[in-house]
Amino acid sequence: MLSRRERVTLYVTLLATFKALLYRYTGQEDIVIGGITAGRKRPETAALIGFFLNTVVLNTDLSADPSFVELVGRVRDVSNRALANDEVPFESLVKELHPKRDPSRNPIFQVMFTLEPPLVTLHEGWSMSQGDVTNASSMFDLYVDLDQRQDGIHGLVTYNPDLFSSATTIVRNWLTLMEGAANDPSLRVSELPLLTEAERRQFVEWNETCSEYPRDRCIHDLFAFRCEHSAIEVAVFSGDHRLTYRELHERSNRLAQYLQKVGVGPGVPVGICMERSTDMVVGLFAILKAGGAYVPLDPSYPSERLEFMLADCQAKVLLTQPDLIHAVPDRIRKIDLNADWEKIANESAETPLSHVQAEDTAYIMYTSGSTGRPKGVIGTHRATVNRLSWMWRQYPFQREEICCQKTSLSFVDSVWEIFGPLLAGVPVVIFSEDTVKHVDTLIEALAANCVTRIVLVPSLLRAILSSAKGLAEKLNKLKLWISSGEVLPRDLAESFLECMPGHTLLNLYGSTEVAADATFYEVRSTDELASVPIGRPIANTQAYVLDARQQIAPVNVQGEIYIGGDAVARGYLNRPEMTAERFIPDPFSNRPEARLYRTGDLGRYLINGNIEFLGRRDFQVKIRGCRVELSEVEAVLGHHPAVRQCVTAISEDTSDDKRLVAYFEPRSGQQLTINELRRYLREQLPEYMIPSAFVAIEKLPLTPNGKIDRKALPYSGARHLRSQESFLAPRDELEQVLAHLWSKVLKVPCVGVHDNFFELGGHSLLVLRITVEIEKVFKRRLPLATFLQAPTIAALAAILRRENWTPSWSSLVPIRAGGSKPPLFLMHAHGGNVLEYHPLVNQLEADQPVYALQARGLDGCINDGQSIEEMATTYLAEIRSLQPEGPYFLGGFCFGGLLALQAAQQLSKAGEEVALLILIQTMNPAFARFKPGTSIFRQWWYRAAKRLDLERENLSYRGVDYLSERCRDAVHILGTRTMIAVDDAITKGHKRRTKLSMRYILELLRIEHAKAYARYLPHPYNGDVLLLRARKQLSGLMIDSSSGWKQLVQGNLDICEVPGHQQNMLAEPNVLYLAQVLTARLQAVQKIRGNVSLAENLA
Repeated sequence: MLSRRERVTLYVTLLATFKALLYRYTGQEDIVIGGITAGRKRPETAALIGFFLNTVVLNTDLSADPSFVELVGRVRDVSNRALANDEVPFESLVKELHPKRDPSRNPIFQVMFTLEPPLVTLHEGWSMSQGDVTNASSMFDLYVDLDQRQDGIHGLVTYNPDLFSSATTIVRNWLTLMEGAANDPSLRVSELPLLTEAERRQFVEWNETCSEYPRDRCIHDLFAFRCEHSAIEVAVFSGDHRLTYRELHERSNRLAQYLQKVGVGPGVPVGICMERSTDMVVGLFAILKAGGAYVPLDPSYPSERLEFMLADCQAKVLLTQPDLIHAVPDRIRKIDLNADWEKIANESAETPLSHVQAEDTAYIMYTSGSTGRPKGVIGTHRATVNRLSWMWRQYPFQREEICCQKTSLSFVDSVWEIFGPLLAGVPVVIFSEDTVKHVDTLIEALAANCVTRIVLVPSLLRAILSSAKGLAEKLNKLKLWISSGEVLPRDLAESFLECMPGHTLLNLYGSTEVAADATFYEVRSTDELASVPIGRPIANTQAYVLDARQQIAPVNVQGEIYIGGDAVARGYLNRPEMTAERFIPDPFSNRPEARLYRTGDLGRYLINGNIEFLGRRDFQVKIRGCRVELSEVEAVLGHHPAVRQCVTAISEDTSDDKRLVAYFEPRSGQQLTINELRRYLREQLPEYMIPSAFVAIEKLPLTPNGKIDRKALPYSGARHLRSQESFLAPRDELEQVLAHLWSKVLKVPCVGVHDNFFELGGHSLLVLRITVEIEKVFKRRLPLATFLQAPTIAALAAILRRENWTPSWSSLVPIRAGGSKPPLFLMHAHGGNVLEYHPLVNQLEADQPVYALQARGLDGCINDGQSIEEMATTYLAEIRSLQPEGPYFLGGFCFGGLLALQAAQQLSKAGEEVALLILIQTMNPAFARFKPGTSIFRQWWYRAAKRLDLERENLSYRGVDYLSERCRDAVHILGTRTMIAVDDAITKGHKRRTKLSMRYILELLRIEHAKAYARYLPHPYNGDVLLLRARKQLSGLMIDSSSGWKQLVQGNLDICEVPGHQQNMLAEPNVLYLAQVLTARLQAVQKIRGNVSLAENLA
């Protein structure tokens, strides 16, 4: 009917509904899909039987949200234009347009739509039957193949399971949309229904969370009730100082009486700038009892930021302590709880009347703001009491529980840490900043105080799980672990379940605007999870996933997360426009005052009602649980007089250990150092908002419409800023030649004589290229390890100036010789080069000495047929010449791990102590990598898929130059291996040419090491082993997660996953996390075994 009325074919109508569906799924206004034409325009093809189909591109504009009738007209026009040009082969179109190619995707379009016409009537004597052929895979993300038959339209939907969870959902949404379009084609595309009535009821049921709680009581009312029933019980303690409920109640009452006398009443903001202590808790309750709203002021924040916060909230009174009294401006009245307590103690111990209601302000908490200034969130008593009541009911406290307070008051998790236990009669131990700063001291404090539940960000959870052995036994009282503030990675949840059996892991999602937490998910298993969901809403709270028109998004369709109910804050202080934008009327509530908070987070409903977090729709990020608006950092950095333009971004690949990176265009003639920029930013921003890295760029990359192209960062012309020394140009011809070579290889416009090769982006492959260039120009061959001792042009030129200089050969290479800790010895991997360890060593502690063992043979004197046992013996002699006695710390990457294992076994046999053996992505050669029955094709396919993912990952991080660099190296490797094969065929391997190139030597050593690997059979090892595995493995096909070491290691075997692949886990950004794990493990072992330095050992 609709097609006849609009005078279009059924194909056009169906295609219009399908494009409308894609628009609703993606929000994209330019929908490009592929179609098929018969390809029989020529008369000579009319009577031929055969395949003449051609692919056409159907590009439809859905801007301005057209009505469905308008969309049908647009699709008709597009289809007619495509038919008019259908003789152009699709391959020719691709060749002409030169689209950016991605081997994992079809060019130009990734969605295909076809409609087969009914069978033709055949001449007499012919017969034809029609059957269904299913295809297990498709080259498209989504392929819809419809077929007109006498009994109706049949269809087949083929989809990418990584993008779509079920075809039934797609078809159900599509049929609902078709019905809506047929009933009222004048509706705009955004208004067409996607959900059936049953589905709408399901979403309502998922948000039916009504539950009784004391909604009209304030925080301090509940505390007063608790004090009546637990008067003599300990409420809060820190070190030797403790307060009972009665003492805490009376002290806070006296202070509240005093605050009321100086003008504090309902809703009046009161600043509190104090270190964590029992007095801080007294201050919080006093402010609330006086009727005021507490405003946390972190003493670590810059004074300019604190001044803004006090001025913005118009606080007239501030609670502080003696050593912080000058951290805030003098214009405000300061109450020093130490010096002024004599006056305060004279006040009445009775509870003052405050006349505060549950909907009044309890606190004003400042978070990072997109305008360059922080914004104050107005949190209410009711929202806080609801959050606490839900936790008490869902996870009730047991007898003899103890909680800890370790979070800054400036972060909303502190609300639960303090009030959650205290209002339930559970004592709280307060941890100092020094205790929290180091993972080992935090673990000791948790164990010593028998803490039973903890709130922490995932990055801290990972550090705890990685740093201590026997954690489940050591923290056996700590039964409830609450992850909040960041995305909880699946592998981290899996590690927790393995490490802490019998303990509970809870994933909470929320923000300051919704009283900390709005949804929850208890992680019981990760087997069926692609990622850890954020779960369902807590009591009296609603969580919706809505599309751009604020309609409920179907299951598995991305939308924005909105939070409603009693959890929602009042808004932003003094920001009416921002409040109206982010706190909107709740269309699903019958209460006129009800509001929904637009989180800016993207998510989707899963089929079971849980919500999955999918990222941000703007430039707000979380770093170790702290909210950071990138635009705020950019606003401050952009005001530096030497910065013309800037942008900040996140180094994403390390999951729960993100880094903030600042890219900027310096003004001409201006010289900058990292320290100068950091010092400038620290005057205005808290420490967690200071970028970890600064990159100077001649010109920031732009999109076609002139905006900064964040996806193009890091930029190939980028240069990491120098730490201290200003730029010094080459001073003579030798330094000029070297600078030209570095500039050519590193692709940087200019190089100073004190610039560090590795800080400019150099790595082991580029060292090889530059040593080849140096050999061509200067006729001098430098060992690759020279760059570890001479990484600057000045140092390298000094070596080349020595006329009679020849490299003294030693396998032992000091990467960092100085330091107070026991040295770490790292064995070379395949090929013998140790430069790949430089990024790792650079991230370890400054006082951690590291020596590497490069391969014998890098000097050209290659001994064929050497075994791993022989190599280890040789390297061990050099190690013991430096460190005669243990304890030893040994490690190695891949093949190097086997060398380290063999050296450790020889040391143990000699009676020496090996404190720790570190295997970085080392496989047991005798270990069967794939499960029995895995076909050869499947093994090949998984290896190919892994390689493709690796190359895509490297390309996204290192930029477009990576491709040319990769191709160039592949050509060199192929040429060198061909040369070696020819030499072997001619000489039978007995005598090789005398002058070997460095590429030839490296490839020859790789071959020799591969032979040694194949011959090696490791024996059981009676010592402790740390196995660092790349997270991206051949998932599902591996026999076990220990890479074959579980049966051989008779000591403790610690297994930690590191972001990335085997081939890039030692490169940024993955090496940052690897170094963090390794540092924590070294610290733990050194603390147990004694921190014996090399100097003490030699003495």
